[in-house]
This record gives sequence, structure tokens and C-alpha cells, in this order.
Amino acid sequence: LLTNFPPKGWLSYEDLKAIRPDMIQLTVQGDRHGGSAVDYTVNPAIGLPFLTGPSDSNSPTNHVLPAWDLVTGQMAALGLLAAERHRYRTGEGQHTKIALADAAMAVMGHLGFIAEAQLGEERPRYGNYLFGAFGRDFTTSDGERVMVIGLTKRQWKSLCIATETAEKMDQLAATLGRDFSQEGARFESRDEISALFSDYISKRSFKDIESRFNENGVCWSKYQTVKEMVDSDPECSLDNPMFNQIDQPGVGSFRAAGAPWNFSAFERQPAQPAPKLGQQTDEVLSEVVGLSSAEIGRLH
Repeated sequence: LLTNFPPKGWLSYEDLKAIRPDMIQLTVQGDRHGGSAVDYTVNPAIGLPFLTGPSDSNSPTNHVLPAWDLVTGQMAALGLLAAERHRYRTGEGQHTKIALADAAMAVMGHLGFIAEAQLGEERPRYGNYLFGAFGRDFTTSDGERVMVIGLTKRQWKSLCIATETAEKMDQLAATLGRDFSQEGARFESRDEISALFSDYISKRSFKDIESRFNENGVCWSKYQTVKEMVDSDPECSLDNPMFNQIDQPGVGSFRAAGAPWNFSAFERQPAQPAPKLGQQTDEVLSEVVGLSSAEIGRLH
């Protein structure tokens, strides 16, 4: 049983366990005390809005990705699988709880934000720079914006070759007394490095940059709107086997994504329209609950 309702009354784990001793129940909570919380209240409480946005801004900037909803959802699924594996081995059910706020706090710890703040080195805003290595957005001569990454040594070398800046980067590193083979050195020199890349990219068209980057295996992407992605990106088209066209009652016909996994043991299942409210009630009552057609008829 996966629920985000408080585990009391008819959802009490103890009461349900009395009926089904090996039951697994996972309850998603707002905070660990059972209080209410959503992604847009958790995020301000952990400091990330003060790290998001332009580096010269002092105001908090919310982002539109519900990160903690997504993380908590994945952790809930993993928690159910772990509990089911325990039951498979021991026959024992259990009640597991996971709080949205705890999931966010855990990730903040795993990413080092908590340790940084506790040790007196709270991370500032860096705008569109990648933290810890080199990565930033640049604009081509025809106004397109691209994001380039030089995180690993291979990515860094490919980027320098593609932009014909390898020799200049060696000279810059010598001038600054830094070793650009090290991620941290590239991050510390991000402004000087960006000036060289910007000089190259800003003088060339997007098509030219695209060709150069792809030929040299650069880690990069083009900034595009959701509409542009839907209209022109082959990864968001029926060429991608994850997608298929569905007809959703009350909404219309559109491209929908199925599960992102690609298992070798069985074929990928296509996305299905969401059921209408009550559409599967009779099926559940007959196949799961075991009511007869006469009993279901009386309920109707």
C-alpha cells in the first residue's frame, strides 16, 4: 500500500496488519513529523533559491523543476522494492515512511552543501557556470545559445580541440600558474577560460559550432524551448521508441512517453491513456475484491 494520506483510521498500519500480517505499507509525508509540505515549500527551506539565478542577485529564485517530488517518488518506489525483497526472504511485512523534507535534506547532504556550510564555506551563486569544473553557456554569431561542458579530462580536451584553443589554454594556464588538467583549476579560472571560448564561439554560426562540436565529441547542448523540442527534436518524436501517440479522453491526441527503461528480457510497453475516474471500478470489484455481478449491480 503506497499512500500520502496520514496512516490513521482505516489506513492505520496496525489495523491493516491485523488483517494481512505480511502487508507492506509505505507512507509519503510532508515532513518527518507528519506535517504538510510540498516541493515549493521545501526548496526555500534548504537554501537552493539563494544559489539559483544571476550571480549578482540577492533575491531568492525559485526553479520550475519539482526536484524533491521526483526524488521522493523514486525513493518511495525503491523503498517498496526493498521492503518486498525483505518480505520475500523473511515473510515479514513492514511500515516504511519517507518525508519529502527528509529526502531533500538527504540530497543536500550527499551533494556536500551541508558540509560546506557547516565548515564555513557556504556556496555562493555562480549563475550558469558548472560548479567545480568548467561549464557555461555561450552565444553563437547568429544568436543561438549553447551549453558546453569540460568536466572530465576527455571532455576538456575535446572542447579545446573543437574551439582551436588548446595552445592558448596552455599559455593561459602557465600565466595563471594553474594545471588545467585538474577540474578545480578550470573552475577557479572559469572567467579567463570563458573569454577564450567566447571569442571563438561568438564569431561562428550555430551550424558551424554544431558541426565542430559533434566532429570532436564535445559534451554540449543547444538551448531550446519546450515547443522547439516538441516540434523539431528527434529525441522527442516517434523516432524514439519511448514515445507513442495516444488519444486521451477530454484532452485530445498527443505524444506520450512510456517507461524510460529498456529491458532485454521483455519488450517495451507503449504508453496508455490515463483511465477516467471510475473506469476500472467494476474490474477491481470483480477481479480483486471478488464480488459477483449481482453484488456489483446492487452497488451501481
